Formats: sequence, C-alpha cells, structure tokens
Amino acid sequence: MKNILMLGQLASFTDLEVLAFDFERVLKKHGVKISNGTELESAVLAVIDLLGKGLYPGLRDPLQDIRPYFSDILGLWTFMTKIVRLQNHKDFKQLVPHLELLNNGKVVQNQKSLVSDDACNKLFELLLALICMDVGIDLRMDGPQKSVGDNPDVICTIEGRRWGFACKVPFRETPKSLFDNLRKGIDQIEVSPAKIGCVVFNYRNLIDHAGAWPILNEADLANGAEPVFGCHHNPMAVAADIQKLVDAQQMAMDAEVGRNNVEALFVSKKSIPAFLVFGQTTTGVTSPRGPAPSLIGTFSICPYTDCNVYMPVLRRLNDAMHEFPGGHGPGLLVHRNPGVAVNGDV
Repeated sequence: MKNILMLGQLASFTDLEVLAFDFERVLKKHGVKISNGTELESAVLAVIDLLGKGLYPGLRDPLQDIRPYFSDILGLWTFMTKIVRLQNHKDFKQLVPHLELLNNGKVVQNQKSLVSDDACNKLFELLLALICMDVGIDLRMDGPQKSVGDNPDVICTIEGRRWGFACKVPFRETPKSLFDNLRKGIDQIEVSPAKIGCVVFNYRNLIDHAGAWPILNEADLANGAEPVFGCHHNPMAVAADIQKLVDAQQMAMDAEVGRNNVEALFVSKKSIPAFLVFGQTTTGVTSPRGPAPSLIGTFSICPYTDCNVYMPVLRRLNDAMHEFPGGHGPGLLVHRNPGVAVNGDV
C-alpha cells in the first residue's frame, strides 16, 4: 500500500523521489549542480529521506517537529514539478540564470526568509516565470545578477498581449511599505516593453506559518511529550486566513495613505488597476489515511476598479500555479470557509 502525501494533487513517496532525481538531472543538463551544504541540497535530501521513513516507519522520530521538514519538501515540490514538466519548453533557457541562484539562498516560498536573502526574492521571480510559461509564449526575464533597468521582472505574451509582472516581497507589515512597493512595481511596468502588466506581491514573510500548522501541546513538550500537530478537515480554512491577511493589508494601506492616492497610481498606466498577492504555507489536513502534510497556495486579486476584463488571464495564471494549466484550480478569489476539525485537531 502506497503512502500518500497531499500536495495539491496526490503523489506517492516513491513518485516524489523520482521527481527529485529528475529535477537534479534537469538542473545538471543546464549546468547547475546542487552544491554541498546549501538549503537546496538539504531540501532534496529531505525528499529522499522521506521515502525511507515512509517505507520504514521505525526510522521516524516521534519527538521531531516535522513542520520545517515537510515545509522544505513541499516548498521544493512547487519548483520541481514545474521545472521537470516544462524542461522542453522553448523558452526554458530564459530561466537558467535564475536556476543558478537555487544554490544561493532559501529556495522555498512557503517560509519566511531573511531580509538579506536576495536570492530567495529572485527565486519568486523564477516561480512566477514558470507559471507564465504554462499559459504564454516568448518569456523574457530581467537578469537576476545585474538588472538592465527595463523591468518588470517577468514579461510574457499571454492571449496575444505582452504582459509584464513586477515581483515584490514585503518584509514589514507597514501600509507605507506596501504602498511604496506597489508604486515601484507600477513604475517598472510603465517603462518596460510590456503593453499591460500587474504587480505581484509574495506575502511569505507576513503569513503566520506556525499558526497555519500549530503544535497543540506546546506546554507539554518540555516534559518529553510527543508533539500533537493541528490538522484541518478543510484546507480552505488556512486559505481563508491568508485571505484575511490580504484584506487587512489592503485596508490598512487604503486607510493610511488614502484610497484615492492608491487609485491615482494606476491612472493612465499600463498596470491593471489591481495587484496580485501570492501566499503559500504548509499545514496538516485530514485524509482517509490519517493526517497528511499539505501545501496551501493562493492567488488573491486586490482590485481598485472593475477588473473583469483581465480575469481570464489571471484565472489561467492561478490554474497554472495550482498545477491545473489545462483545467481549473481553486478560485482566484479565495472564499472564506472556516470549517475546521475537532477532537484535538484545529
């Protein structure tokens, strides 16, 4: 009987190991070797280690805090699936300079990162580029080492229009910081070759990752108790919490700097009158086989006027992010659904 992980779509432990080796092979093909002692190596080794623990449960440490372990595995899975699947895309070579950064910092986008970890920010650009490759053509990326100045970070033709995406990763929950980053992103799109564009924020440093997957008996751990990890019946409860954060940040910015001033940023600009927010974290979810670690990823749109005309493109990006490039993933606008588990679960 196969052990099952909930990874947005199901994958066996064995399939996950095969994916890790395929990922390493694709990187090597493009001159990128996984370096010793890097966070990338640790994440790949965790995938391989997971297979052993799945086949031989006696290897598991019952006192281990498994959350960082699975956060690394599932966060890397986001990149591995897309890089392996898209390796023969005609624009794949555009990604190589960013692939070389995989050894330089934190790879995964479902955890907080250090302010000094610029490579992690650039890898968010890589993730967005992979998403765009699923739905567009003629991808171009701003160089990760030396920017040429005609930003945005990712440019791609989608449904016949040249789209530009400016990627921003805020580290502080200040409305002024969000406003300044939005303004910079809009300016980058304006001076670029893109005909239309959107600013995309990554809220990895603002999300309460520990709250998304809590330990329920923290007080007992010092006495040698095994950790009890929270587990949701419905992962949309976690997505709803991310949406609440997105809403709160937007409302705080509008209140502090004035909604009219935010709206003014978009007047006569290439940028659509909205911004996107990417949020990703890890949690525990109930399954027929018991609790399972699960990756929760959301795309939220924060509009300032009617954006219905842009929604077909944004929905396609959302579907590609969720690994449904030819179908439909979870909705772009995250709906609140507070359904939670009971009996020791969260």
